[in-house]
Amino acid sequence: MRPSHAMLIVLLLLPSACARRLAPIEAGRAFEPDQREQRLWEATRRMSAELAAGGVRCRDDALERYVQAVLDKLIEEDAAAFAPLTPRVLILDCDIPNAFSLPHGDIYVHTGILARLRNEAQLAMLLGHELTHATHRHVHAWREDAYLRTGAGAYVSVLSSPAGYYSNAIGALSQVLTLAAVSGFSRENEAEADRVGMQRMAFAGYDPREAPRLFERMLEAADSKGRRWNFLYATHPRMKARVASCQRLLANVARSGPATVGEAEYLSAAGELIYAEVRRHLAIGRFDLALQTAQFLCEKSASARAYALLGDVFRERGAAGDGAAAEASYLQALQLDGEAAEVHRGLGLLALRRGDRPVARAHLARYLQSCPDAPDAALIRSEMERIGGDE
Repeated sequence: MRPSHAMLIVLLLLPSACARRLAPIEAGRAFEPDQREQRLWEATRRMSAELAAGGVRCRDDALERYVQAVLDKLIEEDAAAFAPLTPRVLILDCDIPNAFSLPHGDIYVHTGILARLRNEAQLAMLLGHELTHATHRHVHAWREDAYLRTGAGAYVSVLSSPAGYYSNAIGALSQVLTLAAVSGFSRENEAEADRVGMQRMAFAGYDPREAPRLFERMLEAADSKGRRWNFLYATHPRMKARVASCQRLLANVARSGPATVGEAEYLSAAGELIYAEVRRHLAIGRFDLALQTAQFLCEKSASARAYALLGDVFRERGAAGDGAAAEASYLQALQLDGEAAEVHRGLGLLALRRGDRPVARAHLARYLQSCPDAPDAALIRSEMERIGGDE
């Protein structure tokens, strides 16, 4: 592809501070995209097909069906109004808390953001927000501004190029759309997506008070030093401003009937991601988030697994009093399930740290008996040999 054409595609899709507002795709008006918009949809459909077929897609069909069902609730009352959009959820296996939508209606959700949510209402707000970017044609609005800035002739030369030439532009288009997904839309577009997304979730029966809590969840995970996770859901506008904005919007959101939060349903569908999130936080030293999430799991599930995980958080943090807190958590887990292998592992490592070798050997031996092929089995056996114990 010629460099000038690649650069032009970048110009077509990068955000504009004063992007025009186009008529949204909604009930009460028939919508048919013009040629330029059809070509954009064609390109993003091809990009989406490549993403869906690639190795980054999460292969949890049950989870994807669940998230799709929540999206369907947001549009089921007015599905015909979204034609010719085809709103569809696809989940990417990526621990960065992010989500983005493509102009033709596909919504991509990262496992990392699903792990941060705590209920179905928060998920509904996330999906409603991203759906609005598609229905309100935010990417196309950027492109129309680029049309005016760069000149109609150059603009149309790319959008109307022969099929083969246009196909070569897909790579650059994909890169820029990925950049847009990371950096976000303009503040005005994001604010509009918040407002309309909240209206959609409320109309579908979800509690709109969970909308600002979605952004509070993102704010908690944002890296204030900008070293990690400073992506779409920590910008445009910044999370503090978005929380405040959603709080103001609440007064104007109409509610009909009882409001659903859907905590149990969400934990049933996405619980494994939340457990994995704790391990991720531990791996990068985010003990505050790891502790908060582990305590949430204990409160909601009261399972041996949750208390064992809480014990691991205290043990790995190692602050004053954490040894006793870890032991108490492990013992609570044992009361719930005396055979839980991860509890014996934790108690063994805790005893090893305080120098109680007999207790360490006993618990680590039980762990290895239950999980001889565990990923850390070789390391545990090495520790057993070092302290002079048998399995």
